[in-house]
Amino acid sequence: MAARVAIAPSEHPILNDDDCKKFHKVLHPIYTSHIWEPDGRREPMSCQRFLPDRCSWTHNLADSSIIRVYDGLPSRRYTPNKNVLVDAALLCPETIITAGGELPNTTLPAAISGSGIQEIQLAQFLENLEVSFFTVNSANIKKWDRGGYSNDSIEIVSKIAAQEEVHLQNLATLLNAYQAPLIPPCNYSFPVTSTKKFFQLAHLIGSEGIGAIIGLSERLATTDPMLARLVSSILTFESRHDAFIRHVQGDVPKPGPFDTGINNTWAYNIALSFIAPGSCPVEVPVPVLPRLTMAQQPSASYTNGTDSAMLHEFTWDPTQIPFIVKKGI
Repeated sequence: MAARVAIAPSEHPILNDDDCKKFHKVLHPIYTSHIWEPDGRREPMSCQRFLPDRCSWTHNLADSSIIRVYDGLPSRRYTPNKNVLVDAALLCPETIITAGGELPNTTLPAAISGSGIQEIQLAQFLENLEVSFFTVNSANIKKWDRGGYSNDSIEIVSKIAAQEEVHLQNLATLLNAYQAPLIPPCNYSFPVTSTKKFFQLAHLIGSEGIGAIIGLSERLATTDPMLARLVSSILTFESRHDAFIRHVQGDVPKPGPFDTGINNTWAYNIALSFIAPGSCPVEVPVPVLPRLTMAQQPSASYTNGTDSAMLHEFTWDPTQIPFIVKKGI
């Protein structure tokens, strides 16, 4: 970390809104045009609105680097370098401290496959949802009735939110390194009104993320093996998050000996159930499947004193064939 000395304003002026947008478009475009509101909506914003009061950025006119300023003093300089992942990490100290660390100082391979880019973009699409869910609800959970939940459990939720933000920045910086388009967040709707419902939905969303990363790691191991290790390192954290969430609810950390990977199509369609239709600035080219409708059959009569198996009927509209949303449509 750089020495904490004062920066002369004439040499390193605080970024105005236009400059901030210009440089964040290169290093951190996700947060340039929106902010998450408490109900999960994505609203327009100015760049300065995003920057926390204690964490801002200045532009070094001499070498076009970005300097992170914390409490009015410079704390770190970032010079864009497409081969070193950590150089583009614009994470504020609060997030880094809460998460327990920042991005790995990893040297990336010189190139990435086209399919690898699409895999990372989908991972970012899914991580956007997780960051929104945990960020919004880590604030809401402090206002809800916490009966039965310890203060430590609530604090761990804040740590999970910070770690998910680091994971998101990891993926964003990786795509930036290869000059690949990033996937900005959508508008989300989470049916959560209590601490109990939060933990229940957190388990569902976490399980989806675990399955998606397993599938992603398997595919990258074939196309981009040097990136597979970087992405799979997120998997252990997601599993620990889910184990904690299950434990808080009184369940065993893991009910079975193995996790199951899911393919891109399933991961994408599960995530769509929490997204407002038409709210995604960039669509991911993954098939959208027809929605299943489930109906429970009337309870069967007892046979020999034993309730017969419960039956569920699944139906779908065959006219709703799978389709892929293309850019601009």
